[in-house]
Parts: sequence; structure tokens; C-alpha cells
Amino acid sequence: MGITPQSEGITIDFDCQFKVHLKDSRISTILAGFAALLPQLLMDFFQKVLVGFGEYAMALKKKPFTCKCGNDADFIWKTRHGKELKVFVQYKQGGGVRVAGLDLGNYNGSWDKLFKNSIEVFKGFSQFLLLTDGDTAILDSLKDKVKIIFQRCLWHIQHQAKYVLWQDAVKRKSAEWLYVIAELMEICAIRPSHTLKMPGLTCLQRSKKD
Repeated sequence: MGITPQSEGITIDFDCQFKVHLKDSRISTILAGFAALLPQLLMDFFQKVLVGFGEYAMALKKKPFTCKCGNDADFIWKTRHGKELKVFVQYKQGGGVRVAGLDLGNYNGSWDKLFKNSIEVFKGFSQFLLLTDGDTAILDSLKDKVKIIFQRCLWHIQHQAKYVLWQDAVKRKSAEWLYVIAELMEICAIRPSHTLKMPGLTCLQRSKKD
């Protein structure tokens, strides 16, 4: 992320790489080009800031907020009013990532709005690798429209297992809890011999709004 935690706040390394076509060097043309660039710049910047402060807060032993029960240490992110932030990220061939879309929608709801401006671009690929957190609604929004190679995020498998264990009333960090999580981490560990590099890798993730 290029984000450095500090005692107060965070520092973000923000690299810009955008392409803007200008037909001439008149001030009006330059300003029009900047106006076209600004929305994308702001979206990328806000995304980095929000994720950065989220990661900073989650890394603190004592959180700068509490849930209704008064807990301000260990807790599980939950969705409020069934809403979530849907994030569409593309890995670029030259390195780095590009935030291709943001949308606040229903939890496990449709991704159609987020893909609206990208479907035609997707069709230009014979196929592409799609990495998701496991939300099947993502696949529903692409069904019969484009050909994909599907990969579920390995980190989310063990991460979401914690919520399932909580549902089953398994005490956090108990022997049973640690065994299940350790086994899943071993199964999902990424090893060099199994690393897949593929152009056009696309990553989709969700950020649950507490």
C-alpha cells in the first residue's frame, strides 16, 4: 500500500500514473484535461487513505473506537444495515494496481453497477484471471458475458472461517479454534512452485462497513 504507520496518523506514498490526451497547449485545453483526470485521481487517493487508516486502526492493540458492547480490542467486522463497499482493482502489467471502480451496495448484492463501464473492455480479452473474496454475486454479474479463470482469495478462506467458528460458538484462540485456523493457513499457503503470474489479473474485494 505504501502506507507508513506512525504514532499519530499515517503517511501515504501516492504514485500517479494516468494518461490524458491534449489536442493543443491552450490553457482551456489543459484545464479540461485536468478536469477529466481529477475524478480518477480523487478516487485512487480516497481509496488509499481509507484503506490506510483502516489498516492502521486494525493494527492497534486498543482500537480508536468501540462496539456497542464496549469492546475496543479484539472483534469481528460486521455489516451494518447490509451495506458494503465494493472495490474493483486491476493489477497492471508494468507493476502496481489501478482502482477501476468503487460502489456502495447491499451485502452479497449485485455487482452490475460496478461492472457497467468495464464489461465491453472485458470482452476484449479471450479470458482473464478473476480473483475474488468468494462472493458468488460477483460471478452472477459476469455470467454469460465474459470468459474468466476463477480464483478465490486464499487469505479470505481462513479469514472467513473465523466468522464461521464464531457462529458455531467455538471460543476464539481455543485449542479447537487454533487447530482449524492453522490447518487452513497450511492448506492455503502460497508456495513459489505454485505461483501463477498472468497478464490482465483482476482483483475484486469487499470492505464491510461496520
